[in-house]
Amino acid sequence: MSSQNTTKHPVADARTMISHAHRQRYMYLQALRDEQITIVDVIRAAAAPAGTYLRKIRLHHLLSAAGWSTTKTRHAINLLTTITGTDPNTTPTISWLIDPRAGGRRIVAWANIVNADTTPWTGFPYAPPPPPVTGGNHE
Repeated sequence: MSSQNTTKHPVADARTMISHAHRQRYMYLQALRDEQITIVDVIRAAAAPAGTYLRKIRLHHLLSAAGWSTTKTRHAINLLTTITGTDPNTTPTISWLIDPRAGGRRIVAWANIVNADTTPWTGFPYAPPPPPVTGGNHE
């Protein structure tokens, strides 16, 4: 009689999980390249309980996938590590960025750096701000 072992080998399970994680990270970065999602979408997905596999994405890969140049990406990462007091030789990941032990300081610095190119209004800082927008018809 031959007995067949139907249990999977732990190494095979680990390889399958690693392969799945690599595939998921690739899919998110490709969707970012294709402008189907934003950097914020990737970070939100990584912060969700089911998004642990996304937390290994390096921030420079995230910015590159979003279309940032190598120079702009390098500058942003250097600025982020300087502001947060992190070793400049560190390669920050999404996990590092959203680590709760930082008390939100890293993600706030990141948001300020990533959104630094946006201006509050056309002509800022030389043109005056536009008048406030009032809500609809309040009769």
